[in-house]
Amino acid sequence: MHLVEPRLRGLFLAIFALFTLFGTSMTIIGATLPKILASFGWDYLVAGIVIGAGAVAYFVSTFAAGHLVKRWGAKLTILLALALIVAGLAFFAATPDPLANTLLSTLIGLGQGGVEVSLNSALWCMN
Repeated sequence: MHLVEPRLRGLFLAIFALFTLFGTSMTIIGATLPKILASFGWDYLVAGIVIGAGAVAYFVSTFAAGHLVKRWGAKLTILLALALIVAGLAFFAATPDPLANTLLSTLIGLGQGGVEVSLNSALWCMN
């Protein structure tokens, strides 16, 4: 008996990779916060605003993502959400500007909420 059926191994690896990226995107800013504070010259208030923007966007996105999955399907919603996460993470450290990084953190949060809901929806429908 296989842990994962051979015909589902590709799907399993794709979902595993997606959850790995999702988990990394959820923790990377907090894990590197001391370096961010030192490099960007931010205080904890600025960092809190930047991180908080991502949290609020995540919260809002979890509501919107359900409607997007219903309208566009889980696959397209996941891909668009991933694009937001990747774009946000790719440019986050490009500038120490708090406003730019607040907007990028918002993109990351929107993507995270989209991945959370659409992936759970897709896995639930497989059951």
